[in-house]
Amino acid sequence: MPVSALSPSESVASVLASFQGKGRAYLLPCLLAVQRAHGWLSPDLVTRVGAALAVPVADIYGVIDFYTMLYSQPHGRHLLRVCDDIACYLAQPTNCESLRDTIATHTGLRQHGDTTPDGAFTLELMPCLGRCADAPAVLLDETPLPAAALLSWLASDRDADVLPAAVETAPPVLGDVVLADHVGRVDPWSLADHEQRGGFAALRQALGAMTPAAVVQAIEASGLVGRGGAAFPTGVKWRSAADEPATPKMVVCNADESEPGTFKDRTLLQGDPFRLIEAMALTAYAIQGQGEVGGYIYLRGEYGYLAPLLENALARCREAGYLGHHLLGSDLHFDIELRLGAGAYICGEETALFESIEGKRGMPRVKPPFPVQVGLFGKPTVINNVETFFNIPPIVRHGPGWLRQYGTAQSPGTKLFGVSGCVQRPGLYELPLGRSLRHLLFDQAGGPLPDRRITSVLLGGAAGTFVSAAHFDVALDWQSLREIGATLGSGAVMVLDDRVAPWEVVRRVARFFAHESCGKCYPCQMGTQRQVEIVERLRTGQARPHDRLDLDDLAGAMRDASLCGLGQTASGAILSAVELFGG
Repeated sequence: MPVSALSPSESVASVLASFQGKGRAYLLPCLLAVQRAHGWLSPDLVTRVGAALAVPVADIYGVIDFYTMLYSQPHGRHLLRVCDDIACYLAQPTNCESLRDTIATHTGLRQHGDTTPDGAFTLELMPCLGRCADAPAVLLDETPLPAAALLSWLASDRDADVLPAAVETAPPVLGDVVLADHVGRVDPWSLADHEQRGGFAALRQALGAMTPAAVVQAIEASGLVGRGGAAFPTGVKWRSAADEPATPKMVVCNADESEPGTFKDRTLLQGDPFRLIEAMALTAYAIQGQGEVGGYIYLRGEYGYLAPLLENALARCREAGYLGHHLLGSDLHFDIELRLGAGAYICGEETALFESIEGKRGMPRVKPPFPVQVGLFGKPTVINNVETFFNIPPIVRHGPGWLRQYGTAQSPGTKLFGVSGCVQRPGLYELPLGRSLRHLLFDQAGGPLPDRRITSVLLGGAAGTFVSAAHFDVALDWQSLREIGATLGSGAVMVLDDRVAPWEVVRRVARFFAHESCGKCYPCQMGTQRQVEIVERLRTGQARPHDRLDLDDLAGAMRDASLCGLGQTASGAILSAVELFGG
């Protein structure tokens, strides 16, 4: 396999010098920086990284092998990353293979890991890239490109080392826009523009006129629950962290949005990054009030193109006094560090994310203790996702009634839904909780494609549930969906129509979990592998007599004995598919 073009050796040396003595907590950013400078992580460089950070080489290789976007072998100068997951398959079931065929025509690349003879490109077939409304999704290195633009460039008289540019702007949010009111309406690079529209007014109000306890009370009274899937009450989490005596406390944003079909957090970050920073600062004040609080944004590796935007927002906020020592003249010291992941769905689990930041393999911890007691670096930690944080500033500024004016009494607020697949208008929709699935699919997303019929929906992502047309009138809130055995999950809504082979979708679900299982606990590690084998037999009509019973047994074992939500939910969509599609 051809070796990537190397940057000058002094570039690698300068990278290593910048991390010298920082310790294991900087292992992942150091490896990513060295890899960007050199192209891949050679044995010599791994040894030098270990010496710079005082981390054993064996441990470093354990980390490299864990993350799919770290490379211990040389590859092409550029990585052609093509999504091979559920939403992109649903967007064009017949053309998904056509895209790969066309790429092969222009480059000769057909299989995962293939490299062109001139060493210019290596093909990577990727799980969900979080660009489901623009499917089929492609990254050229870290640059997102429309498939048509990529194919046009590949077909041209191109220079392989002069890549096409992509202008990345946040797509519009449709529906009843509340949380996403700034997206597409403000300049995400301009703090002044954000401030002119009320940005940081809630933080000034809290620091000037509210006690930390009053901020926590407002969040509790609003009824806000986490928007990442678990729906845990946000105020309860905050109060528990505030009651812990240990310091410094930690505030972490989980922006490792890797659930197939989910792209809401990416859109919010692209369009309104300053709002996240204000929300995290409010959280720091609420749980500690004064003294030092640590902050981290953990951004999934496939969203690396958003890092410059977030770094700019952090820098502008430090200059304005919204981050740093004596925040806005108070006794609170709070800053935020951006950390980039490297391709591991499991790092969306909160404790696996902590392990990743601490420079380890991203494997879940045994709970209890819970993060609010012993979290990142062993400190009390509040971790929420981007959408949850976006609710904080308006609740603090306008009171808990602001959230409760939307949604239902038991499920207050709005929810962002990423609609992809077989509809006329795929995209991100914000709706009050309690609206029906039918309203989302037909009134908002335009209904089925011409001469097609929507047959089912995978609701909540790969860890969600298949629902049929019989349930299209169900209300999209936690209570109503629980009654039919479904869940909102991350807000992913992947739509199947009558041209789709449903078991091909189920195969991709099973394959995803088998690939992403971290291997720490045996029920998940082996259960997801056996699940793939059974699904493949069901898909091809070669089912064994006890396969259906074995699926139930596997699901029970994974649900009851897995350490984290990956194994506990890995069978949900598959069992619902068997009920709906037969098998």
